[in-house]
Amino acid sequence: DVMTASGARLREVGTTNKTHLRDYAAAIGEETACLMRCHTSNFKVVGFTAEVELPKLVSLAQQHGLPLIDDIGSGALRDMTKYGLADEPVAADSVAAGADVVLFSGDKLLGGPQCGIIIGRKEYLVRMAKHPLMRAMRVDKLTLAALAATLRLQRDETKAEREIPIMQLLCTSAANLRNRAERLSAQIAACENIAHVEIVESESFLGGGSMPNQQLPSYCIALSPQGMGLDRFARTLRTGKIPVVGRVQHDRLLLDLRTVFASQDVQLLEAVSSVGITDVAEQTADEALSASEAAINDA
Repeated sequence: DVMTASGARLREVGTTNKTHLRDYAAAIGEETACLMRCHTSNFKVVGFTAEVELPKLVSLAQQHGLPLIDDIGSGALRDMTKYGLADEPVAADSVAAGADVVLFSGDKLLGGPQCGIIIGRKEYLVRMAKHPLMRAMRVDKLTLAALAATLRLQRDETKAEREIPIMQLLCTSAANLRNRAERLSAQIAACENIAHVEIVESESFLGGGSMPNQQLPSYCIALSPQGMGLDRFARTLRTGKIPVVGRVQHDRLLLDLRTVFASQDVQLLEAVSSVGITDVAEQTADEALSASEAAINDA
């Protein structure tokens, strides 16, 4: 929609599952302004597939005097395989391969505020900066300040892993999560409002809309409430003083510790234990009222 509004015409090349360099070459004409490659960050095509390697696409663009735009999606600034994330393109690799303009997110893997980042050759960045839409669409100073702070942390990998939230969560080992789950489950089991607690080995997804196939090993605490229905228990947790969002699976509420910082374990325990007698009393009153209304209707 954005490209259509700009007056540009997007011409898709190749097929859904297989695209070759010759497909790009055949699509180039007198009105071609640039070549563009988009990483499939929020979906995957698997099986009988083929795609063009970036250096070959760069070479083709240079042969025709065209700029190449590479949209890498999630904004990885370094190789993410050490964290268990495969096939995530790195911004510096795109620049090194010769892409003229590289686009990626400021949040997601980079770990900063929600925004878009454009890097690349000065001549193209200057043209964008001078465009009237840049003033209308520019980000606010708070976003710039948060992004600058994040980038300063990203310069030191160790510091980034220690201080950037997404990096902290990615660096947490499965063994660490297991140990925390064992400790927390014992404490939660002592709560009067919990009927049963179990540790469940699970997998966390890095993103829903983005990176839906990137899975990380995790451990969950599975809860069965005492004295109230599961849906009411989950809703009360979500709307409590310390909001906790879990997922209902197989008639249990699962709390994924991959999404909880170690420093929040005490708060998690407090939130679970606080869903107590008052809520049970309210539910009992509601059930009594519903029973009375049903009896009246039957009468």
